[in-house]
Amino acid sequence: MFMWIQFCGNCSYSSKDITVEIKSAIETIISKDYKIILKDSQLSPLVKKFLCYAMILEKDGDQRMAMFKTLHAAWVCDDNRNSFKALECRNKALSLMDKFRSGEEDTNIDLIKIDLLRRTEKFEEAIDFCKTLNFEGELAEVVRIQIELCLNKDIRAHTIASFKKIVINRQNLGTGKKEFVFR
Repeated sequence: MFMWIQFCGNCSYSSKDITVEIKSAIETIISKDYKIILKDSQLSPLVKKFLCYAMILEKDGDQRMAMFKTLHAAWVCDDNRNSFKALECRNKALSLMDKFRSGEEDTNIDLIKIDLLRRTEKFEEAIDFCKTLNFEGELAEVVRIQIELCLNKDIRAHTIASFKKIVINRQNLGTGKKEFVFR
């Protein structure tokens, strides 16, 4: 992930390409909140870069991309076993998502929202949101598994590959059916 972002050691500008200036970058870089991120000893350098870039994007009005960069920061926190900061990043990502979401469907964002809600222990909200979705096929299976994870209060990281293993294991239980047992 370190290749997804660049950082200027002289001025602290963070971006996917530091040779291209984002309109609100200078104003953001000199802000108190930006400096707080840079000085936070609980954050790794890579997390700081993603959060700084997210702040610049947010100030520039690109909440969608800011949400993704904040999510990337959460992933780095996960890799660093920093669960408290990962939770903070996920909550911030949810907040950013609420700012850019419109009424239109966006499957990718819907699936990310479910996962963010579950990983931030907002289990009931995640289940309620799942019930509003009308996915079919594999996506419906992913949603059903997310509901089961919520019912089990599971906040661990899961991948689509791990979801597919769950479906295959259930098929091999003898019924041959794709069943989802809620506990």
